[in-house]
Amino acid sequence: MTLEHRTSQVPPAPPAGRAAQPPASGDVAALRRRISELEHENAILREASDFFTRELDPRRPH
Repeated sequence: MTLEHRTSQVPPAPPAGRAAQPPASGDVAALRRRISELEHENAILREASDFFTRELDPRRPH
């Protein structure tokens, strides 16, 4: 088997799509804001979960 034959068996690389392009700076800023919002929302949900876990604990004296 020759080298030429082996290289012809390798599939071509996929074409570069949108993912290969660097994001625009406005997109990055919007994504950073969204991440911040989601982190804040997760913190609120975590606190609510802790609160309800404590409130619904059957071992907790009323």
